Amino acid sequence: MRLLAAPEFTSKKVKKLREELGVTQGEFATIMNVKVATVRSWEQGQRKPADASNRLLEILEKQGPETLRALIIFCEQNKITEYEIFADENQSGTKASRPSLDRMMKAVENGEIETVVVFAFSRYARSVSHMLKGLEVFRKCQTNFVSLTEKLDLNTSLGHVVFVIISAIAHYAKLGIMRSKLHCRRHHAVNTRL
Repeated sequence: MRLLAAPEFTSKKVKKLREELGVTQGEFATIMNVKVATVRSWEQGQRKPADASNRLLEILEKQGPETLRALIIFCEQNKITEYEIFADENQSGTKASRPSLDRMMKAVENGEIETVVVFAFSRYARSVSHMLKGLEVFRKCQTNFVSLTEKLDLNTSLGHVVFVIISAIAHYAKLGIMRSKLHCRRHHAVNTRL
């Protein structure tokens, strides 16, 4: 499999993206995990973003400034000043293992992350079982989970109720699958005796 090179971001393109996000150079530096001077040099055309930065810029551009802006506003309103963005490019949310997601979950398990904030459940997981496994890890590691679209915060009573409901749905789905397999085995056993 051949990886495509990340598109290069010109100084104008970097500045336009930052302005669309409505953030200062300092805030943009935090998002990009670089120094303010680096952002300034990108915007002035003195330096070009490296491949990893180009990839993150591409992800930010593709996801649209509204998504990222909502996450930034949440952080500002909750006085969260230190954060890292974990974003997987060209990775389906149906995959339980994705490079940035795996890195984030390892940081959660190591106690390095207090809160995980997502724009929507679908940005984290698309299956109930994957979502439940993640929520269980967050609870075990005392990491809060917030989904802005679903307005879910596990630190609230409603968040706890939703967690229990998701657990029940996952359990019910698992029982349904087991019953279906059992039914198929019985049906197959009957058919092979004929």
